[in-house]
Amino acid sequence: MGNTKLLCDFREVMKISEIFFSIQGEGINSGVPSVFVRFFGCNLACRWCDTKFSWHPNFARYTEKSTREVVDDIMQYGEKNHIVFTGGEPALFQNDIRKIQRELQKKGTFSYEIETNGSRNIEDDFWDTITISPKLHNSGNREYKIEARNFPQKTWWKFVVESENDIQEILEIQKKYEIPNEKILLMPQAQTQKEIEKISPKIIELCKKYGFRFCARLQIFVYSDTIGV
Repeated sequence: MGNTKLLCDFREVMKISEIFFSIQGEGINSGVPSVFVRFFGCNLACRWCDTKFSWHPNFARYTEKSTREVVDDIMQYGEKNHIVFTGGEPALFQNDIRKIQRELQKKGTFSYEIETNGSRNIEDDFWDTITISPKLHNSGNREYKIEARNFPQKTWWKFVVESENDIQEILEIQKKYEIPNEKILLMPQAQTQKEIEKISPKIIELCKKYGFRFCARLQIFVYSDTIGV
């Protein structure tokens, strides 16, 4: 019976938009060489999303992969890596992620980060870094509620910001979840190199004013809106 279950686990497929090796361009691990596993599927629809191919039916891009295939794809980049599970919304696929992690632990030493919109609860035990990106009104999501718990030692809060009009909303979330300033990152809303060069100085000034961290988007600075970087 045990062998039958194991075979089923490997035959079950998951929708993966892409797996690639780059540096983490956002968040507290910015600059760290990382393997990205991007799941297809999201429960939100941000108007400025830069990875619509990972959820939007008009731009859908994914491959159905088994646990074994995903693990093999990750392993081609080495036995010691930082793994970033992203999307879409990876918190929708935590059972799949746990299968991947269990197999990876047999093969090497890895650290794990999840990038989540915070609308689903996250189990603490599986993560070294939890990056929650709450969706402000500027995202266009009218019905949105934070469900993810705050694990102070592991959780960082990353906000996509367009102007100082977004700050009051951030301050309300900060108060509710008792988030220290150093755990809050302000990230410019931008899609291209020109856009991020234009808006970044304004967001830096907001960080200086309110005592928050600035979150660069290195992948846009270097590659603009290229996929797979």
